[in-house]
Amino acid sequence: MDVPVVVLVHGFEDSSESMLGAARALAPDHRVYALDLPGFGHSEGPAEALDVAALADTVAAWLEVMRLSHATVAGSSSGCQVVARLAARHPERVSRIVLDGPTVAPHVRSAARIVLAWLRNLPHVPLWQTARVLRTVCAMGPRRRWQSLQRVLADHIEDSLPSISVPALVIRGARDTVAPGPWAGEVTRHLRAGRLHVVPGVAHSVATLAPRAFAAAVYRFVRDVSHRRAA
Repeated sequence: MDVPVVVLVHGFEDSSESMLGAARALAPDHRVYALDLPGFGHSEGPAEALDVAALADTVAAWLEVMRLSHATVAGSSSGCQVVARLAARHPERVSRIVLDGPTVAPHVRSAARIVLAWLRNLPHVPLWQTARVLRTVCAMGPRRRWQSLQRVLADHIEDSLPSISVPALVIRGARDTVAPGPWAGEVTRHLRAGRLHVVPGVAHSVATLAPRAFAAAVYRFVRDVSHRRAA
């Protein structure tokens, strides 16, 4: 039996470092890749920040080069926007998707509101995790930071969701103020084959804050979909 492949895509304010805990938790049962999107982490990028569609095309090209045509691709936070675009534009490259704390809900679709939602999330996030994110954001520089935020706000994930034909799992931390409960439910309803999983006591980005819970949900999702197809 082939080992399931899972590809992890970080958010625009972060890097693959945020997904390493989830990668380790998934590794015993999956072949796992954690990507640095162009211009983030250790990945070189163009002078101008890419928009969500261009990043999705880049991930599709990487999957093709790696000869991965039946991967489960999981995004966290604004990485969900890249994954949703990928599944809508390149359905042949993915077999399932996971959206962990999908952004951006319409009612927080401005720079001020998304920062406020992020600040409300902070009391539920370990200090070391906040420090890591701030370190990553500062390393981006003010110009790319602003450009990346504008790219996130300009992309409306709900426009991509109805076009996604592959099975999709939406994961949300019960304390998530960035992707609140009603919005997670709306995202799930927009998907043709979507299901919602809520993790108690966790804030935004379950993959980062509760990697074992994230891995367990992904494990069940991958196995369940695989068994249904086999039947």
